[in-house]
Amino acid sequence: MKKFVLILVLLFTLLPIKLDATCAPGWMDGYTIIIRYPNQYSGCEYTVTYCYRLVNGILEYQIDIVDINLNNVNCGLPEVVQAFNSTTFWNILNDRVCSDLILRMQGSIPPCPQTLTNVKQYYSTCWALKNNGPEHTASFIKCNYAPQYLCIKHYIYCKNSDGTYSREIVTITPPIDVCTQVIIPPVPPIGKTYEDYWISDCSFKICE
Repeated sequence: MKKFVLILVLLFTLLPIKLDATCAPGWMDGYTIIIRYPNQYSGCEYTVTYCYRLVNGILEYQIDIVDINLNNVNCGLPEVVQAFNSTTFWNILNDRVCSDLILRMQGSIPPCPQTLTNVKQYYSTCWALKNNGPEHTASFIKCNYAPQYLCIKHYIYCKNSDGTYSREIVTITPPIDVCTQVIIPPVPPIGKTYEDYWISDCSFKICE
């Protein structure tokens, strides 16, 4: 198991917006953050919306990422495609979402080494890239969210006396099955350009 001290630095922008409309039944709360990749200051800017729910009181949070959209039109789509195909991007995105939830719920996180807070992140490993053509905007969309395609990451958190957080990765459970053998889909699709509207083939995102 990996263990390290997590110092929550605002490498992303917190938006005080609570979104409920995009959350599935049972996932009643949603939050939005902004991340930049590959550079936190000048990289492409993405709006990420996630939902969470509580299980067993405050002792377990579950997270579901529901929406990923490109914000800045000045970011070239080739850079977006590079992020979409990058395992590093997806790992950073998942880590930032967990950190954001812990920051928002910091009053409920117990002090170390007492009772630990569990965070389980459920995310689909099946995504497609949607290009909106002349608008030069794009979004990442789930192309399959069946339970057998979910990656589950289980973390435990507690709060240190100096205000930082200790986090330990307990388990990473890969999906039971893969929705596609495609890891890097052809982008733009054959016969299309970046000026056209299109949705890429579904691709598999590695669970690690």
